[in-house]
Amino acid sequence: MSEHRYAVAGLSELHSPSAKSTPGAGCYLGVPAGRHAGPMTTPGQPSSLDTIRSTFPELDAWGGRGSKVNTGAPGSELEADDAEYIAWQTSQLAAAGLMTARNHLHAIRVHIEAGEQFGDVTGSLIRGALLGSAQAVWILAPDDRATRLKRSRVVALEVCENHRKFLADLLRINPNDKNTKTVHDHNVDRLEKLEEKREELGETLTYSSTSIIEQAAAHAIGKGFETEARAEWRRFSGNAHGLPWALLGGAGTTQSAAASGGLAPFTAGGSFDDVINGYALVIRLVRHGWELFDRRAA
Repeated sequence: MSEHRYAVAGLSELHSPSAKSTPGAGCYLGVPAGRHAGPMTTPGQPSSLDTIRSTFPELDAWGGRGSKVNTGAPGSELEADDAEYIAWQTSQLAAAGLMTARNHLHAIRVHIEAGEQFGDVTGSLIRGALLGSAQAVWILAPDDRATRLKRSRVVALEVCENHRKFLADLLRINPNDKNTKTVHDHNVDRLEKLEEKREELGETLTYSSTSIIEQAAAHAIGKGFETEARAEWRRFSGNAHGLPWALLGGAGTTQSAAASGGLAPFTAGGSFDDVINGYALVIRLVRHGWELFDRRAA
């Protein structure tokens, strides 16, 4: 496995065993709580890499689902939910989140099969997968239809508002592009209708990625996992945003020379022990997401 390492100087006190995560502590893939899910000296226990590889058949199966449009059967809960759409159907918001999650995990697989390992990119990919899968679970989890629709509108609003910002920038670049203006105006119209519907129903719920992840983890795995899921989200957000603290304390980061004046050089590589908990969390969320989808679609 080829490691993509780079050097960083930081406070030596920040890279310490107490700052490390505990792979496997969340029991996300059946690893007992408190037991390390990484390389083991005990015969028969899988390494973190072996555990990740064991999920590849599921990634293949989920990839197959993405080759067709996933919707609800006639008379299903999901068909009824979709009938209430304004901008985006509930089924498509959920399916997009689950497929995005699968594709991000598949990108990690591509790196593994190419013999490439990163200390930061793997975490960035898991971060994208975590939000997509959690968002799908969050939308589909409530048995109460009104709650599902309220959450669906929150996510649709987030989608449309970010699309609006993107299209507005394109128009600033090229104000005379008629196609962009058409799409922009249509999107703004959808936004206005979403807001009108929410106001009519007295809905004030807003989009919070952290809260969505916490609630999805609690629903998929059980109460008590919210904090651990949030910690994974924060750490991998550090990877995605280029924040060097996310590299410290990990198994793939080593201090390369003695500290001087409180600073020490480190080389940051990669370790699947550092990401196994987050990876396994996403696997559990995608599994649960498709279970919920199929239940609502039947």
